[in-house]
Amino acid sequence: MNMLTKKEAELTAEIMIIEENLCKKSALYSRVLTDTNLADKLSEISNFSRKRFIKLFESLGGEV
Repeated sequence: MNMLTKKEAELTAEIMIIEENLCKKSALYSRVLTDTNLADKLSEISNFSRKRFIKLFESLGGEV
């Protein structure tokens, strides 16, 4: 496994925060919207964001 520099780890952590917020907000909106097409798209966005978060977490040495 390649070690990240301190700066790379910090940037990865910042991106993880963004992904986490995107995942939570898009999931929330997907549950409250009455437009089913938009709700479905936001649910997809939430799932993709969750997957990106997990990949970033694993890149920092975390296990899911």
